Amino acid sequence: MLRLLLIGTLLLATFVSVPSVRADLDTQLNTYLETMLARYGLAGMSVAVVRDGQVVFSRGYGVRDSESGAPATPQTQFSVASITKSMTALAAMRLAEQGKLSLDVPIVEYLPEFTLRNAEHAKTITLRQLLSHTSALPRDDLTWYIGKIATVKDLLTHLATLPMPRAPKAEFAYNNLGYALAGVVLERATGKPYAELLRELVLVPLGMESATLTYADMQKLPDFAAPHRPDVRKGVQRIAFHPHLNTVIAPAGAVNASALDLANYLRFHMGNGRLAGVPILSAEHLRELHTPVQANYGLGWVTSKLGDLQVIWHNGAIDGFASIIAFAPEHNVGVVVLGNTNYSDNPLVIELIGMGALCLAVDSRNADRLDKLTADFHVFDPAPRAERFAKARAFKPDLSQYTAYEGKYVGLIGQADVSFRDDMLRADVTLGGVFSLSFELVEFELRTFVANGLGVSNDVFTIRLSENGAAAFFQNDTLIGIRPPR
Repeated sequence: MLRLLLIGTLLLATFVSVPSVRADLDTQLNTYLETMLARYGLAGMSVAVVRDGQVVFSRGYGVRDSESGAPATPQTQFSVASITKSMTALAAMRLAEQGKLSLDVPIVEYLPEFTLRNAEHAKTITLRQLLSHTSALPRDDLTWYIGKIATVKDLLTHLATLPMPRAPKAEFAYNNLGYALAGVVLERATGKPYAELLRELVLVPLGMESATLTYADMQKLPDFAAPHRPDVRKGVQRIAFHPHLNTVIAPAGAVNASALDLANYLRFHMGNGRLAGVPILSAEHLRELHTPVQANYGLGWVTSKLGDLQVIWHNGAIDGFASIIAFAPEHNVGVVVLGNTNYSDNPLVIELIGMGALCLAVDSRNADRLDKLTADFHVFDPAPRAERFAKARAFKPDLSQYTAYEGKYVGLIGQADVSFRDDMLRADVTLGGVFSLSFELVEFELRTFVANGLGVSNDVFTIRLSENGAAAFFQNDTLIGIRPPR
C-alpha cells in the first residue's frame, strides 16, 4: 500500500579503509549504494544527488526488469507513490497564490455535496487540513486498495458512511483518502481534471514533462521499471502492477517519474521556489509547504532530525515500488532514491538508503556515524529471511503429510483456508473479515513455513497438530485460527 536496519559488518567494513575527509563523493556513494542493493536483495534502484542547484551524482543500480535483465538508469521511470502528495500540495499552493482557491475556507465551498456521518464536522474541513493530514477524516486504505473506490461518487459516498467519533480531533493521522478528496477540491475549484492540473502547475514548469500518471502511459516509454518482490525459490521476481491507482486516489500516489525528474523537483524545492532562475512559487509559500503543521508533517513534506542534520523529506510505496526524496536545507544538498522491490517485504529500506546517501553527500565524514544518524530507519534485518529462504530451498518436505494440514482454521482475528493442490500447500488468510492474502507455504523446518507471496515474505507460519486431530495455525507465533478435529 501507499504509504512507513543496523547497517551490518559488511557496510562498516566498506568505509574503514576510506580516508573519510578526502573521500570522493562518487566513489563513496557508489560503494555504499552497491553494498546496500546487495545486502537487501533489491532488484534495482535509481539515485540522484543535487548540490547547490546542480545534479552532482546520478546512477542506476541493478535491473529495472528482472525478466529482460535491462539495467536501471537515472532516466528509468518508477512509481514514486506517495511522493505525489507533495506535488498535489504544490499544485494547491500555486492555485492559492494565483487567487483561484483558498486553503483555509471549508471545502464545502467548492464541494457542497461533501458530508460525513458527523455532518457538522464535514462543514469545517479545509484544504490545508486535508494536505496536512489533520482533518480527522476517517481512514480506510483497504477499500481504495482493493478497487472499491474508483470515482468521485464512490469516494464521497464511502466517506459519508464511514464511522467516526462524535467529537473528532484535528490531530495528525495519515490519510490517503484525504488527498484523494483534496484532488477533487482542486478539480471543482478550477473546472479541470487533476491530471491536467498537475501537468500544468507542476510537471511542465519543473522540467518533468516525461513523468506520467498511469502505468499504461509509463509502459509506453523505452525506460521504465517493473515492480518486483522476493521469491523463496527464484530470488527477486517481477510482479503485476497495482491496478487501482488510475482512479480518484491518483492525487495520493499516481505519479511515475525518474530520478532525474525528481532531481529537478529537488532543485525547485531547494531553490526558494525558482528553477533555473524562473520563479514558480514565492519563497514564503514554499516555506509554508515545508513547515510542519502537526507531528513534523507540513503540506506533503515531513521534517526530521538525523542527529544535528535537519531533513525535509517524503517517502512513497506501492506494490513492487518504494521511493524517497530528501534534502538538507542548511547544506543545500538533496537525494532521490527510487526502487522497484516490494516495500512491505523490505520495510524502510529505501528510506534507510536515501537517508544514508544524504548523510554521505552532506559530509563524507558522516560514514563514521552512519548507523547512529540513520537509526530510526533500521527496522529490517534481511539476514534471518535469507537464512529461512536457503533452508526452504534445501528442505525435502514429506508431501504425503500435507493433506493432514488442510481445512479451515477459524479464530478471533481472522481465518485461514489451507489447501494442498498442484503439489503446493497454500493459505488464503482473511483478517478482520475484510483483508485477504493468498500465498504458498514453503516448509523450511518440520511444520514451519515461510510465506511465498506479496508482502508476507518476512512472516513465519506454523501448523501444530493435536492428538485428537485438531490443528492450530500461527503467524509469527500469533494464533490465526483452530481447525476442529477431522
